[in-house]
Amino acid sequence: MEKLLIIDGNNLLFQMFFGMPSKIYNKNNETIHATIGFISFVLKQVKLLLNKKGNRKNKK
Repeated sequence: MEKLLIIDGNNLLFQMFFGMPSKIYNKNNETIHATIGFISFVLKQVKLLLNKKGNRKNKK
């Protein structure tokens, strides 16, 4: 069975912007903490989803 991962990007980006310390800067001295937090969260969720799919195949 195929899985679909739905992410409320607007809410997640808002949480990452105000929830993370703003000490992460790029080479142009712009804060990128929200982007880093957003991408790391999405990657973590994708990895969890893929691991769950892999575990189910092994149990059969």
